[in-house]
Amino acid sequence: MIEMFLHRIPTLSERYLYFNDDMFPVRPCTEDVFFKDGKAVMGYAVEFQSFIEFKKLCRHSDSLARKAAGRIPSPWFLRPQHTCSPFLKSACDVLFSKLEQEIMASLSPLRSNINYNQYLFLDYMLYTGKAVRKRLPAKYFSLGFSGVDKILSFLKDPGDRKLVCINDAKIPEESYDVYRKLISETFESMFPDKSRFEL
Repeated sequence: MIEMFLHRIPTLSERYLYFNDDMFPVRPCTEDVFFKDGKAVMGYAVEFQSFIEFKKLCRHSDSLARKAAGRIPSPWFLRPQHTCSPFLKSACDVLFSKLEQEIMASLSPLRSNINYNQYLFLDYMLYTGKAVRKRLPAKYFSLGFSGVDKILSFLKDPGDRKLVCINDAKIPEESYDVYRKLISETFESMFPDKSRFEL
């Protein structure tokens, strides 16, 4: 649940990016990929059904974001693109101050249907004119469905995509170890030099 509190880091920039641990840049990225005219850039899908737990969180977050933005309730909900998320600290601060009681009451040691996630902030930014609805140049893979060969092929030639999400879906542990090794080796060959943030 740490993503709900990142905006409270004292030295954080007004414009910042949130990456899950399965999201990676694969091409050089400039600021205008993530921010345009002072607004965050994010793709959104419109959903209706929320049978799986993740989509229930999306619906839950969207519902509260609508309420905070003064929007009427809807049977539909937004699901932001599954990639890294650009945020405006000031918008997150405003939302958190409005909803701190609800956010704190929703926290739990393990993910549950009562939680909110970082999509709460993304939805609120869109509903209040702080976000531009445009898909980021990203590709999504699930290890359980895509197969490692398809992922490796993409990594070697991502085309105009700048980001990739490689979701570690439920797969046998032996397969996971093999896939992890192959993907790590491919990343090592793509980026042999450590960044200044790596140990």
